[in-house]
Amino acid sequence: MLLMNLEFFFFFFFFFTGIMVFLFNFKYLLINLLSIEFMMLSLLMNLFMNLMIYNYEMFYMMIFLIFMVCEGALGWSLLISMVRILGNSNLQNLNLLKI
Repeated sequence: MLLMNLEFFFFFFFFFTGIMVFLFNFKYLLINLLSIEFMMLSLLMNLFMNLMIYNYEMFYMMIFLIFMVCEGALGWSLLISMVRILGNSNLQNLNLLKI
């Protein structure tokens, strides 16, 4: 039981670290995308542990993985289009876009 609580603490710590990086390091879009992926990875590990402990099916994990991949592809496409339009990936330049 102590090992299970320790694993959940690590998953919470990973998720909290991703949130802190996302909130306090907002200069570049790539760093924010990586912190979001880190949070999603910690949620995926937590979901995997919960599904393994309670003997549920792994179908929900596949759905979550599909959403993670779609979110990552959308983030990369936004990053590429931002670099092509603005020339850099600084988040301070986003207020210059008046579309």
